[in-house]
Amino acid sequence: MVATVMNGNVLTPAQSKPNRPDVECPGIEGLYFIGDTVRGDGCSGDISFSSAMKAADKILSDRKP
Repeated sequence: MVATVMNGNVLTPAQSKPNRPDVECPGIEGLYFIGDTVRGDGCSGDISFSSAMKAADKILSDRKP
């Protein structure tokens, strides 16, 4: 039996990085987004990981002493 692997990672131009929301929500302090639909680096799962790291960096830099 042969099973082909299908990868559903085909982004349209409207889903490209410049058109995705940033990890930080504008206008709502303390709200952050992560996942493969925000402005992370890479493709597919890499975007999720990258956006989580960016959000974590932003959260830590925004902390008040």
